[in-house]
Amino acid sequence: MSSSKLKILLTGATGFVGTNFVLNLHNKYEIIALVRQSSDVSKIDKFCKIYRYDESIESIQRVFENEKIDGVVHLASLVPTSSSKDIKINELISSNILFGTYLLELCGKNKINFFINTATMTSYCNSLSYRPSSLYAASKKAFEDIMKYYSLAYDSIFTSLLLYNIYGNNDNSTRLFNILQRATNEELKMSDGSQIVDYSHILDVINAFDILIKLIQEKPNFCKDKIFSLKGKERKSLKEVVELYEKILAKKLNIKWGARAKRELEINLPWEGGESLPGWEQKISLEEGFRMLVRDMQD
Repeated sequence: MSSSKLKILLTGATGFVGTNFVLNLHNKYEIIALVRQSSDVSKIDKFCKIYRYDESIESIQRVFENEKIDGVVHLASLVPTSSSKDIKINELISSNILFGTYLLELCGKNKINFFINTATMTSYCNSLSYRPSSLYAASKKAFEDIMKYYSLAYDSIFTSLLLYNIYGNNDNSTRLFNILQRATNEELKMSDGSQIVDYSHILDVINAFDILIKLIQEKPNFCKDKIFSLKGKERKSLKEVVELYEKILAKKLNIKWGARAKRELEINLPWEGGESLPGWEQKISLEEGFRMLVRDMQD
């Protein structure tokens, strides 16, 4: 007996957003996770089917041959950390452009209904128009340009969801709140904290992907070639965000504000462009989200 659930091919399934996508939406969608050979799938393997990517287009084609995929949610990317001294350009291009282009090619040829890309505000450094803050940001925009070709060449719906700053459970990255944990015992050198940031809880972000998938089913042409940006309600300075976190944590962190000079092409204001995603809004306030985050850390 066949399932009536949409079958979603998910890349980046072992990352922060991908893990939460699987854990929160596996009952609603049949999720097929495409992961690297070295990826640890222990958090998700009970909730989705796993395929391994071996750097070849053939390993992706096997997924389309074996599964009747309805749509792709493309989360996978290589994001160099701010502390990375040497960027491995070949790995960046392979992850952020080549892998995604393989997917686009196969989506077109296999007539997949939709492809949701994940865009980044870092492609718009203090500017409404394209102004990349890093090579990573440039690679993400280059992929969007390639995606435009496939949108012209094939009937699939290609669209993007642009993310700002995210926090929440199952985050093993070097994002702010993981770094702040170090400031309990050691001094953490930060900028002056004046830059404005836009934080959304991971559950609000996962809800946005769910809303967009449904919207594509209902209004495919409306979604075509769009960049829907997830602008939050509580844009604050970085320092204000950290001070609120300290209040919820009930602990003063050992942060030396202004000890780090601002980086070249540092983003001071989140991007104001993009289109609002109909039916989505930030539901979890920063205060509520920080309380959830602190509870998770203490459990």
